[in-house]
Amino acid sequence: MKRLVFAFCVFGLGISAHRAGAQSGTIAITGVVPDANGHTATVNYSWSQTGPGSNKLMTGDLYVRILQGVSLAPDIYNDGFGTMCTQAASMTCAGTTAYLVGYGRFGVCVNSASSTGSFTMDGLLPGVGYTVQLIGYLEWTADCASPVPVATLCITSGVSALTMGAGQPPVVTTLAASSVTGTTATLNGTVNPNNLSTSHYFEWGTTVAYGNTTSVGLLSPGPLNGACTTLATAGGWIANAVSAGLTGLTGGQTYHFRVVATNAQGTTYGGDQQFAAAQVPSLTTNPATGVGSTTATLNGVVTTNGLTASWWYEYGTGSGVYPNSTPGGTVPGGTPSAAVSVTLSGLLPNSTYYFRLAGANANGTGYGIERSYTTGSAAPPTAITGAASGVSTVSAILTGTVNPAGSATMYWFEWGTSVGYGNTTPSQSAGNGTSNAYGSYPLSGLTSGQTYHYRVVAQNASGTGYGSDVAFTTGATNPPAVTTGSASSVGTTSATLGATINPNSSATSWYVEYGPTTSYGQTAYGGTVPPGSSNVSVNVTITGLTPGTLYHWRPVGTNGIGGRSFAPMAYGTTYGADSTFSTTSVSYPGPTVTTEAASNVGYTGVVCNATVNFQGDSGTYWFELSTSPGGPYTITSSTGSGAGATDVYVSRAVSTLSQGTTYYARAGAQNSGGTTYGADVSFVTDTAGVGVPIANTLDASNITTTGAVLNGTYQPNGASSSQVWFEWGTSASSLSNATSIQNGVGGSTETSYSRSLTTLTAGGTYYFRLACSTPTGGTAYGATLTFTTSTTPVTYLEFSNFKCKWKDVANSNLLGGSGKRGLARKSRASLTFTGTGIDLYSMLDKTLGKMKITIDGAALRHPVTIRRLTADRGLVTDIINPTKLGRKSGKGSPLSTTVDLYTPGATQFQEILYSISGLSSGQHTLRVDAVAPKGTKRYHIFVDAVRVRE
Repeated sequence: MKRLVFAFCVFGLGISAHRAGAQSGTIAITGVVPDANGHTATVNYSWSQTGPGSNKLMTGDLYVRILQGVSLAPDIYNDGFGTMCTQAASMTCAGTTAYLVGYGRFGVCVNSASSTGSFTMDGLLPGVGYTVQLIGYLEWTADCASPVPVATLCITSGVSALTMGAGQPPVVTTLAASSVTGTTATLNGTVNPNNLSTSHYFEWGTTVAYGNTTSVGLLSPGPLNGACTTLATAGGWIANAVSAGLTGLTGGQTYHFRVVATNAQGTTYGGDQQFAAAQVPSLTTNPATGVGSTTATLNGVVTTNGLTASWWYEYGTGSGVYPNSTPGGTVPGGTPSAAVSVTLSGLLPNSTYYFRLAGANANGTGYGIERSYTTGSAAPPTAITGAASGVSTVSAILTGTVNPAGSATMYWFEWGTSVGYGNTTPSQSAGNGTSNAYGSYPLSGLTSGQTYHYRVVAQNASGTGYGSDVAFTTGATNPPAVTTGSASSVGTTSATLGATINPNSSATSWYVEYGPTTSYGQTAYGGTVPPGSSNVSVNVTITGLTPGTLYHWRPVGTNGIGGRSFAPMAYGTTYGADSTFSTTSVSYPGPTVTTEAASNVGYTGVVCNATVNFQGDSGTYWFELSTSPGGPYTITSSTGSGAGATDVYVSRAVSTLSQGTTYYARAGAQNSGGTTYGADVSFVTDTAGVGVPIANTLDASNITTTGAVLNGTYQPNGASSSQVWFEWGTSASSLSNATSIQNGVGGSTETSYSRSLTTLTAGGTYYFRLACSTPTGGTAYGATLTFTTSTTPVTYLEFSNFKCKWKDVANSNLLGGSGKRGLARKSRASLTFTGTGIDLYSMLDKTLGKMKITIDGAALRHPVTIRRLTADRGLVTDIINPTKLGRKSGKGSPLSTTVDLYTPGATQFQEILYSISGLSSGQHTLRVDAVAPKGTKRYHIFVDAVRVRE
């Protein structure tokens, strides 16, 4: 609330009271004078008192009530403690009665019987009428030396009318411009509207004649209102800051401006100010050249004005609207000016385009003038007839290319047994582009051995284009003649297989089937023999063979409706006679092996070490452990692989050992030259107290460019519960990362535990160890092991052959974002892969059941390492050697194993169900089957993807 300033001249008082012997007095408005400014007025008043002469005026408060345009009732309450005084003292300016504008104090202990005074009211509106009334609230004392109130009196004046003057013109000041760039600036100033509604704007231009104006703003007056304020947010009688933004200025140009304001009393102009726009490139837009129906070249000149400038063109089909921009370039600051051009293509015929050159430097962006051009009329389409494809005895595919030349174009083919054609295919759309579009149409029901002619035809609003005539001849009904040739250039892993093909007048595709038996199993595509009736010699080289192996092979040719096919067909396919060849054997000596001292010896685990040389061959290595020197060796580690002719230091982690036991370990290695064992090296496992957990870190598996599976085993050693996790990092001394802590089992059983890492760096070396904690034994840590991620991306395959009912499942947590759910009790899926091992990924869920996994029909011909999911979600490792099982692994081999996809908790994604390595190079078949005996409620199975090891 704005407080008024009161001036009082008070002398001796003599006020009569309404009651006998009491003080009394009067207060009157002697004049209300409006000031010339239209928003202030002076109130003059007088007062007097009567009563016992011994009482003096101790204090006095004065209030004013003012209401716009409405008369106030006198409301005289001279009864000592009137209601009016109570209202005045607590007035809050609400409602529609009066507004308490302010108060003043008379003084202390004055002796005059009457006096006069005045005060000034502010915040009034020019030209508006008001009604004014005064209220006095007085306290009396008998002794000014010791002022103690002895009486209180409330008196009110009569009401007076006040009409304000018309007011004054606004007061304005032009201030300096701000935020000046090469093309923009902000104009600033102040406007005092003198409490009248006032419009304001800026005049600006390159001279003091200005010539341009900004948009108009408005300041409103600030009347008294229900919140007791005397000024509105903007307006009133204060200097209000005003501004306006300019765009599209010319770099380096000086501009003048001033602020202008107008109210009901007149218009006021601010002083002139000026500023210079920053220097931006000067840009000249020149006329377009080379304008065609769909192309045009935009031209212009960039003047750098001493600063390096980038440039481009903006264009569109509406004046002043440029939704498109071209690639551009840069002109060095040392180059005064440079001509720049850009050629547009893909424009619409018969269309007007508008464009301008644009450029920018460190000071801002500039633009050239707008120019326009109109593209020419659309041209007829062009049509080029292509060669027929897929020609068989009764069908062919007609092909061609069409350029619509920028207009909506349809195309079709004319065809027949002569250049008169006589037949047309249905019309198809070629679009309205400006580049060649490929088109085709399949014909069927043709006559074998017949020559056909055809051409492509294209048409738009500007005309018709015809392709040239092309002919083809359908194949005869005779299948090709195929003769098996000889194998040549036979090496250890490759051979060249030859054959003779007579296509019998039809294009013939051919391939070779080969394998260790007459079932073959593998194919190599040779190519296509063009139509003709003569014998054609062909050959194909196959690689990836096994040294010292007998192979069967035969050529296969297909013509007519067969096309290229790797499967026998009832018509058009001929098989050559079976033939054999043997790859050259490679003789390598057996590997050399030195068993080294064991490391990281723990309670039930150890890391075995050795030096191995594979003598130039490739092979595998492992460790065997016994509790007696020289065996029997009842514990075997997982296998590793290697190759080369130099000594290599290798290690494998082994768990499931007994505490406080002496073990004898030896390394074993195998290549094509045989198997070699190193000497025994002994070590003694530690002994843990009861309740002290045991943690064994095992080798990482499933290593990719960005991920790996960490493995280990733990044993709570009698504790009722346990928690397990892995710690890992990029150095052995700083394992700063950890997997989430999970609740393990209690008791004394050694349990497998694995966790996946998925955000690693390709080619990075990482260190990790297993940790196990129990409530009674504290925390135990396994050995710190290391692995290096691959630098070659891993190949993932998806199942391609499905039997019974399967459903696609999309989920971002799955590899590739999708997987397949088997919905039937006999659901089956399979895939063929080429490699030495795989990892089978799936998900675990409470809706899933058991799934049988089979490799190559469970046949085992090479030593393999298998890791398979167990009931407790760990991966157990098996090392399988055919010399122990016989040539056939038979029923129950880990090559044919069953896993359970059920988990009672949350769904787990990207779980490795089954992992195998050490398969022979070449093709293998993976198959999964639902295992659902009668009465089983959960029989759904799931497959995600398969990671293949080359």
